Amino acid sequence: MVKLLLLFVPFLCVISVQAQYFNAKKGAVAYYVTVDRKKNEILKDTASVIDVKDEGNRLTMRQTVHGDRYAVRSIMNGNNLQTMDGNSLQTYVYHKDTGVTEINLLDSEMENEWIRKRILSTYPENRREEAEKACTEYSKAIRTEGRIIIPLRENAKEGEEVPPCTYCQKMNTVTMKAYLKGKYKGREIIRTPAGDFDCIKVYTENKAKFMFFSETEYTMEWYAEGIGLVKSEELTKRGKVLSTTLLQAIKK
Repeated sequence: MVKLLLLFVPFLCVISVQAQYFNAKKGAVAYYVTVDRKKNEILKDTASVIDVKDEGNRLTMRQTVHGDRYAVRSIMNGNNLQTMDGNSLQTYVYHKDTGVTEINLLDSEMENEWIRKRILSTYPENRREEAEKACTEYSKAIRTEGRIIIPLRENAKEGEEVPPCTYCQKMNTVTMKAYLKGKYKGREIIRTPAGDFDCIKVYTENKAKFMFFSETEYTMEWYAEGIGLVKSEELTKRGKVLSTTLLQAIKK
């Protein structure tokens, strides 16, 4: 289903003209393959850069990721199941003054701004007051605070902690909370079908709590300059690899 449109020449990509840990070319598409050992499946996904903004002191990139891992199954006609495409919107921010690239997993400020713009866009200019009221009512019903980010720092020392962070979403009386902590694991050369990349290695523990339920994900990820995610492993608490995602190709 996914076509590998362009393969990198397999050489060591140690030198890059970009400082940020993501692809800053609008329209670029990265192709990934995931080997899921839990379900004995091979999954294919694509990450497409849809927007890049240079805001002076920072560079912001948004991408959508869709494919097999984001497929949504819906019940249709009794027992018949139909697979529907889903996707995930991801935001990366490169701070030029500090050289830090932030991977925004959950960000209340960005979410609130996006929702506000979306609500306002559904009203004509002559109904501005009504639109503002709709925004206010929405913020009363659904409130978010905090953010979950992974900062990628070139000078991070192996074993240094990733700054812990939290996020909370309240929907009337229902509350969902997320927590992240982790450690930087130094650098490592990762060999892929798209080439060999010098990567920052990061381990994270992501915990989500929803009412009386909670779940923790343990992940190891590798990021390269000017590329973004090169490899990812989902682990058990003891470090056993459950699934591996690997970059296959990039179309620029």
